[in-house]
Amino acid sequence: MRLATGALLVLGLIPCTLQQEHPLEAADWIDVADCAESCTEEDVFNLHLLQTQLRPFKAKEPQPNPPIWPPSVRVFDPKDGKDKIERIFYNLTSDLIEHTTGHFSDKRMAFLFKPGRYDAEISVGYYVQVLGLGINADDVVFTGRKGVWAAASDPHGSGSLDTFWRGAENFRTDASEGMRWAVSQAAPLRRLRVSNRLFLHYCGFGPVCMASGGFMANVVVGGPVEFGSQQQWFSRNVEFHQGSEGGAWNFVFVGSPGAPASTFPQGSIKAVSTLDDAPVKAEKPFITIGADGRYTLQIPQVEFKARGASLNFSTETVRSVPFEEVFVAREGDASSKIQSKLDAGYHLLLSPGVYRLSSSLTIKHAGQTVLGLGMATLMSPPDGSPCIRVLSNVAGVRLAGMMLGASVPKPGADMRDSTLIEW
Repeated sequence: MRLATGALLVLGLIPCTLQQEHPLEAADWIDVADCAESCTEEDVFNLHLLQTQLRPFKAKEPQPNPPIWPPSVRVFDPKDGKDKIERIFYNLTSDLIEHTTGHFSDKRMAFLFKPGRYDAEISVGYYVQVLGLGINADDVVFTGRKGVWAAASDPHGSGSLDTFWRGAENFRTDASEGMRWAVSQAAPLRRLRVSNRLFLHYCGFGPVCMASGGFMANVVVGGPVEFGSQQQWFSRNVEFHQGSEGGAWNFVFVGSPGAPASTFPQGSIKAVSTLDDAPVKAEKPFITIGADGRYTLQIPQVEFKARGASLNFSTETVRSVPFEEVFVAREGDASSKIQSKLDAGYHLLLSPGVYRLSSSLTIKHAGQTVLGLGMATLMSPPDGSPCIRVLSNVAGVRLAGMMLGASVPKPGADMRDSTLIEW
């Protein structure tokens, strides 16, 4: 059956009596009202979110695969060796590691690591993202003393209070000293296995030792997690195999085995909020490379009542999209060019850079994904319109990995209802 007004595309994933009452195939349409009495809450979520097995509008002309990466993306192979990797990495990012030059830089960088083992020491600075390209998190392994790490940006002063805007995803670290990620907000850890201890602060050499919060999701930590002086932290679907230590004020744990029990003391004593599972979650999309050198956009489906991490790939929980269906945008691309690719049905990957939009990027096709690499930044159009607009009744859309910024409005711009994203 095919209904027009107010209808939603059904994936054939609805496990309720609706499926029995209305036998469906993918690309059939059904009104949510038909599900009102016979569906569970999870079924309604499935209808509205469309999971991720939704067939998007098919683009006509295939994009290059492997993509033609801009200079802001560097891809490493285990054959490159420690010395070469570190030399290239630090030549490109030394200014971003230093907080006086990196804090408000327009420079953005992403470093992609093919499956294999790496003995390199990678200190992640401002606007830098380190990502493994394996289909499973364990496919890319960092060894040595520190592996991938983030130091406090001002160790002689405020510690980690302004250590922002960086990320690490989709690898395993076996570093002998554990993994140090001394950050404060907007510096997520995702899809990682930390074999040893995880340090989330660094006192440095200053009179105080401060860190102002962060986020990690879909992570397994084999050793203790040391929150130390962190003021607050949000952990979602993190496995704490040896528990956690320290922490100052407010901590939230969702779907995280090994997390402490909830406690809500009065005063300035540490408070903990713990939920046994994540009622609804959608892990961030990620990219992988095959043995043939071709890239794939991996889109995890929506999950319900999830507990623990999921670091291994499964065709039952992830939709794979070849890069022939992904447009890779570059800094300097006109808004109209990017929009034309979205209109044609391509998924969009924003390579690292600052995109100064002249008009909103509008998502019109169900199931499209927009993914940023290397802290890609969208600056809003000067007329006050949003960076991204998702049209109503366009479902199954994923937006991830971007920073959004407000531009200086042009004279006469109506800013009364201005937002950076409209969904």
